[in-house]
Amino acid sequence: TNTVTLQATDPNDIDSITVNLGDQSDSATISSINDPITTLNGGAGTNTLTSFANSSSWTISAADGGSFSGAGGSVTFSNIANIVGGANSDLFNVVASFSGSIDGAGGSDVLQASLIDAVTLTNSDANGFDGTEDSVSGGFSNVENIYGNGGTLTGQNATSTWEVKAAPTYTTGGNTLNNVRYEQPHGTARMKPGYSPHQQTGTNLNAQ
Repeated sequence: TNTVTLQATDPNDIDSITVNLGDQSDSATISSINDPITTLNGGAGTNTLTSFANSSSWTISAADGGSFSGAGGSVTFSNIANIVGGANSDLFNVVASFSGSIDGAGGSDVLQASLIDAVTLTNSDANGFDGTEDSVSGGFSNVENIYGNGGTLTGQNATSTWEVKAAPTYTTGGNTLNNVRYEQPHGTARMKPGYSPHQQTGTNLNAQ
């Protein structure tokens, strides 16, 4: 396991920092970052990148890469198969299909962006929801909020409550997926009998 601390005593003295991991499967944890912008290359193997405890924002812009930003600076990463959030809230923007997995870990985490349009929920607990999404090959876990872009949201194979309103929610087993928002302007909402699809367009909501 590689623990990577990205910090410069005087950031003005350094233009950039590049970290290259080895040829084996590595787990890198970013303990802290300060400017300047830093680059991390996972190399060969199935590599995992974990953020520090502070709230962070991730942008997935390639099949195995993207960028991460938090208090003090940012990291551009490549050759990373799995990304893991920290103890606080994380925002995951998926703007390119990702070949790995996304784990929100602690905090109230958000999975969003234009490619989030085919979600199936598979499990939930106090840490959030797990599931699959066509644009995230390895699936996602521990996510509390999904902001989609039209398409289909399929619930767990369990008794569930769908609240379709201005800020929709999906609840099962006492766990709630907040702000399920799909913004494509065309489509229908398919609900269990007794629910009214008002204020929700462009989404297929499927109960198993």
